[in-house]
Amino acid sequence: MGSQESKRPFIKKISFIIRHRGDLGQLKSDSDAKLFIEDGIAITLIDQTARLYTEVLEGLSQFHNWSDRFSERYLDKELQKLIANAAKEEANERTIEGCVSHFFNELVDRLDSYSAENIVIVPIAGFRSDPAPSDARVTIGNLTLMYMNDTRIRETIDVLENIRAKAPKKAPKQEQLVDMLRQNSLDRIKGQVCAEYRVVAEPERAIERAYDETRRSLDWLRCATFFLYSREKGKKMAAGLGPLGEVITYTPETALIMSSSSTRITLRNAAKGPLFRFDWNAENIRSLRESGFLRMAELLKCPVLTDFQQALLLGVHWFADSLTQLQKENELLSLITCLESVIPSKDKFDKRSTEGGISHAIAESVATAYAANLPPKQKNRDRIRGAAEKLVLDMYGKRSHITHGGKIEIFDRELGELSLLVGGLINWLIQQYQSEEFLDQLAFLKWLQFHKSKFDYERLEKEFRAAKKSN
Repeated sequence: MGSQESKRPFIKKISFIIRHRGDLGQLKSDSDAKLFIEDGIAITLIDQTARLYTEVLEGLSQFHNWSDRFSERYLDKELQKLIANAAKEEANERTIEGCVSHFFNELVDRLDSYSAENIVIVPIAGFRSDPAPSDARVTIGNLTLMYMNDTRIRETIDVLENIRAKAPKKAPKQEQLVDMLRQNSLDRIKGQVCAEYRVVAEPERAIERAYDETRRSLDWLRCATFFLYSREKGKKMAAGLGPLGEVITYTPETALIMSSSSTRITLRNAAKGPLFRFDWNAENIRSLRESGFLRMAELLKCPVLTDFQQALLLGVHWFADSLTQLQKENELLSLITCLESVIPSKDKFDKRSTEGGISHAIAESVATAYAANLPPKQKNRDRIRGAAEKLVLDMYGKRSHITHGGKIEIFDRELGELSLLVGGLINWLIQQYQSEEFLDQLAFLKWLQFHKSKFDYERLEKEFRAAKKSN
């Protein structure tokens, strides 16, 4: 319903738009303009009114959380109808503000009461369903992955037929759509792994949210493949997981090299894209469930997150994004962004400046976490910690060269080491979250400060003993 107080700003702005609308003759080449025809009424908004229209439309998205259920295009169409209807009533000598108030109240009542649930089926690339696909339904966050076998295709057809039976008899387009789906589209998803997402939203917004949720959920699956397989195989598999049509596919690459200084001709054949697909079978699904990543994906359902949970979700996203990159530069950017997402900023809790800047603070934190989790009897712990810190600092420097337009070589070895280091950090943070070791970022920061001080003390003590022994 909404209080009249919250509606008043919209009513005033829309009334102003109608009162000060222009005509085509006032348009200039550099004008901001919004033009539309609705129900036979032509509306021309120029400059101030056009900008105010955009402001109202953006406000409607936030009003009563309408953006959860309605796309921007849907709200745009509703706003156009409201303005046209109010402008039409204006000719009947009703006050503009009274007309707008009447139609806006109707709009609020109608949209607030919207309760239709839509089921969106999104085909997913990167899976292999041969030779023995599993019939299991796997929940990741807010959606369910499932193999579209004959039974599920029949269930989908039953739903479509039920919709057709309920549709008005004067709806031939609905009839044609159901027939088209039965004859063509369902054949294309048969034998595929698909995501099923249920949401209360108008169809276009339901599709937008389904794809958003699919991308977010598959981040966790990509991370899981990295740890369930070797780095190279997991990365090549993760790169191919995504909504059908959005991800890269395995593509042969051919290059012909002809030397002008000799008679030598070289033909190079290679391939771009994922070389492996995830086998949708009982064994792999069991491994997924045992890995803990599916349980952690429950975070996607939480309406309110702590700062540590938010950081972990961001970290998982950027690490998963790094696994999909074909270019080394893009992979490096994603890995560094991942570190910046999960490492708590000292400045947030402590106003004293960090010596060496953010790159040194993050490199030191990553190295501390890595060294602290080495086996208790690990030799040369301080040297290993220093090597990890140097690696992160070096890669940070290369990231800066890339972002500022410079050219620098990135070696496979160092990028692979950084990927393993970052992936290990993400995996460890997930374990800490599951054991409730870190409930917020401040707890993580205190842990880092404690272990850094411990390592510094051990290093100083070792240097003191060495100096004492030499004397």
